[in-house]
Amino acid sequence: MAIPIKNITRTTYIPKGSVEHIVSPSTAEKGTHLSSIALMGISYLRPGYLVVRTPGYPHHVLLMIRRGILHFRNRPSEDSEEVFSSGSMLFLPADTWYLYTADEPLELVWFHLEPKAAEWHFLGDMEGFHDRAVDLECLRSLISVLYRESNATLKDESGLSWYGFRMIELLLRRILKRFVPEADHVKRVRTLFDSIELSLEKQWTVTAMARQAGISPSALYVVSRTCFGVSPMARLHELRMNAAANLLRNTTYKLDAIASMVGLGCGFSLSRAFRKFHGISPRDYRNNCCRKNERLHELM
Repeated sequence: MAIPIKNITRTTYIPKGSVEHIVSPSTAEKGTHLSSIALMGISYLRPGYLVVRTPGYPHHVLLMIRRGILHFRNRPSEDSEEVFSSGSMLFLPADTWYLYTADEPLELVWFHLEPKAAEWHFLGDMEGFHDRAVDLECLRSLISVLYRESNATLKDESGLSWYGFRMIELLLRRILKRFVPEADHVKRVRTLFDSIELSLEKQWTVTAMARQAGISPSALYVVSRTCFGVSPMARLHELRMNAAANLLRNTTYKLDAIASMVGLGCGFSLSRAFRKFHGISPRDYRNNCCRKNERLHELM
């Protein structure tokens, strides 16, 4: 597909008749901690769809082609063009130049990943790659559920949004880690914190963490700093605060109940820790989320 490129800048062109179901796990409102996924969605695109990214674009992009043909370039010259068909997956790193377009109907499942988030530290300076898409239908189904939930009048009180988002995050990590070789002790620490996230109510110590990972406390500290950019206890605190925020946003549980679920004992301890971490009280955070949902429903 020949496209003349002359001094082209960052561009997105979505032809009329295209439909996009977009989910934004994070918000710009005060008190929201950095999300690992900036945006994700399912796009049903008409011929003529075009995206150009230039150095400076802040997110990693993962594309999965469910239907159609995608034309891709990693530099402006036409001889760099590659063609990818249904079932293909492309990883496009942040801060790089690339272009992709379609001249026939195209269905994409896509994710914009936040490079600074601890979940993606293992990617480092990884270059772009392509492969067969893995877990495409599962990821698509999860996004569809989250999209319907985000537009529902009555919110699910079971924390569906948080669990759906976390499942997507874990699936993406599993997919991407296949392309990043890691030492055994690093894998052990990642597995450890995946386990901890499912049992935040326990009173974890560095000694207990190191014992479960099968490494020394000093080694755990070093690997945690490398993988997540923080100490083991700081990483545990991040997981607790993010879980608390999602429970406040997606359920009506009282503070004492949420505190117990995330291992902080009582509502007072949770309130103090939450304000220090997120810069807002749990009550105000929940109220802000409710007001935002009400504004969205008024616009629909």
